[in-house]
Amino acid sequence: MVEAAIGYKFKDRKLLRTAITPRSVSACDNYERLEFLGDGVLEALVARQLYWAHPDDSVEQLCLKRIAIVEHKGLCIAAVRNQLHRALLAGPWRDQPSALMLRGYLRRHFPGERVGLIDDDAARADVTSEAEAPKTLSDMCE
Repeated sequence: MVEAAIGYKFKDRKLLRTAITPRSVSACDNYERLEFLGDGVLEALVARQLYWAHPDDSVEQLCLKRIAIVEHKGLCIAAVRNQLHRALLAGPWRDQPSALMLRGYLRRHFPGERVGLIDDDAARADVTSEAEAPKTLSDMCE
């Protein structure tokens, strides 16, 4: 599911599992160290692209554009558009708080999106419609 969404086949399946496992599921084998690495790589790639694409922008303008691209909200939208949110709704973490928050976020911001491995009626009972995206979702993108 994740591999198809990102167009990459992992040679090390344990690395993939770690990349989509929040700390609430595993204190040791979770995505936090990978997130740290991904933060730096993502910012560097975005900075490089903006630098060459906007040669007349000031440093301040470039920084604002970079922030808008790598902020939580933007990464959450990218995750849902690439179906990465489904990884949080599957496996052992489907009943974790972040997955419950995600169901409410999807209903509120992506009303046409199928919530995942459970039906929409069950999802409505899980959280309020005011839910925002869990940080876990944007962390997965990083």
